[in-house]
Amino acid sequence: MKLLLVRHGLAVPAGEQGIRRDADRPLSPEGRRKTAEVARSLAEIEPDVGLVAASPLTRARETAELLASALRIKNGVAICRALQPGGEAGEFLDWLRGQTQEAVAAVGHMPDLARLASELLAGHPNADIEFRKAGACCLVFDGPPAPGRGRLEWLMQPRHLRAMDVPAP
Repeated sequence: MKLLLVRHGLAVPAGEQGIRRDADRPLSPEGRRKTAEVARSLAEIEPDVGLVAASPLTRARETAELLASALRIKNGVAICRALQPGGEAGEFLDWLRGQTQEAVAAVGHMPDLARLASELLAGHPNADIEFRKAGACCLVFDGPPAPGRGRLEWLMQPRHLRAMDVPAP
């Protein structure tokens, strides 16, 4: 199985646009534009992703929707509560093991996304992995996904992904 871990794109600052709850912050116009560029590049690099999941927070859902659109996924975005801030790696792994697709993308938040990647790669949450907003990595599992069983195929920050300059359809 392949797992793309993607950090949500740039969101509007807290308190702007009359938004009171952090969970409701959408992508900013700049965040939407840059994240769409990243999504097109991710679809070029990993075209076989069959499922995109997201934290229930607005900015993660919107990031996942841009990615699902770039990948031409018809079923939309799956909401996975284990990807929200404070989510548990074990809960996410249980969810992931229940999926039938060979490649899955999961959109979440820092620092939880870094801890999850560390847990899957090293078996503990303490590796120093950085995801800038709309950054992504690809982990590969030879068997069922489990802590310490992932292999890092690639890790790219958004500026690298946007530099691919994949044209919009």
